[in-house]
Amino acid sequence: MGRPRLHDQATATALLDAAERILSDDGLEGLTLRRVADLTGTTTRAVYSTYGSKEGLLAALGGRAFDVLGAAVRALPVTDDPVADLIHA
Repeated sequence: MGRPRLHDQATATALLDAAERILSDDGLEGLTLRRVADLTGTTTRAVYSTYGSKEGLLAALGGRAFDVLGAAVRALPVTDDPVADLIHA
């Protein structure tokens, strides 16, 4: 039997939220795993066990961005005029 998970989906989401906030405020140069952990109220171990590395965290942020973009595109109305649809988008 394996060890129980210490960090759940809520932790993963909180880590992404914190990383997103740091990137928005301070850019990539301001993003450190220590800052993400501190902002989330956890340790860097949570980041490493959830995402594996800083690169893994950034990849997850990229995935989140594409999910948000995809949802926004799917929510756009589609008409019989593709040019107008594109301009509206």
